[in-house]
Amino acid sequence: MDRRAFIGTLAGTILAAPLAVEAQPAGKVPRIGFLQPGPSLPGRFEAFRQGLRDLGYVEDKNVIIEFRVAREPKEHAALLAELVNLKVDVLVTWTTPATIAATRATSSIPIVAMTGDPMRTGLAASLARPKGNVTGIAILVDELEGKKLQLLREAIPTVSRIAVMWNADNPVWVGVVQRLSEVTPTLGVKLQELPVTDSRQFEGALLSATAAGVGALLLVEDVLFGGNSRKLVGLIAKYRLPAMYSQSAFATTCCFTA
Repeated sequence: MDRRAFIGTLAGTILAAPLAVEAQPAGKVPRIGFLQPGPSLPGRFEAFRQGLRDLGYVEDKNVIIEFRVAREPKEHAALLAELVNLKVDVLVTWTTPATIAATRATSSIPIVAMTGDPMRTGLAASLARPKGNVTGIAILVDELEGKKLQLLREAIPTVSRIAVMWNADNPVWVGVVQRLSEVTPTLGVKLQELPVTDSRQFEGALLSATAAGVGALLLVEDVLFGGNSRKLVGLIAKYRLPAMYSQSAFATTCCFTA
């Protein structure tokens, strides 16, 4: 499934969930609160809008979307409080930190979330039966990142040490990195962990990786990296590290010169 179809599925999930959209009082237009954490990669929000249009929901006609962007995680609480005060009918969140903040902001407004590991982070009792007011789509990050690591190893069979860069402020990655470290011996490589919490730490992390003899880099899918893709790709190119990215946009985000 491509990214636009995937986000369209998220839009469909919103209307399939028990959100009482069709049970709105006559004449009341449903209002969706959409919290985007950090700058979006191209087309993400438009794909969400298109998914709604495909289902017959046209913005400012029969649905209203209150769109908010949190430039940093510390802005989640204030923006969510604003959306709750607007009495939105449903909250849409992206990433585990944003969804955790949403559950703290409201226990009554339905939350449709896209998260990495909702069970391990306490957002769902099970994939089949989410708990409380949270539902949505779970990205199987364990399988995805494990497969990316395997493909990176196959692409560079001579590599002996691979670094993984991850956002230490996102709780979903703690378990993922632990499981990656358990897998690497079977691939014949050692894993170098590069936890960061801010774009200012990127270059220092890459310097430590090259000093440790790292031969390739695995970059997990996190909004911290997506929102700083140009800077990050430029630094990775500077230190001449072969890298496995989460999205094709990383490969086209920076212009390279000889």
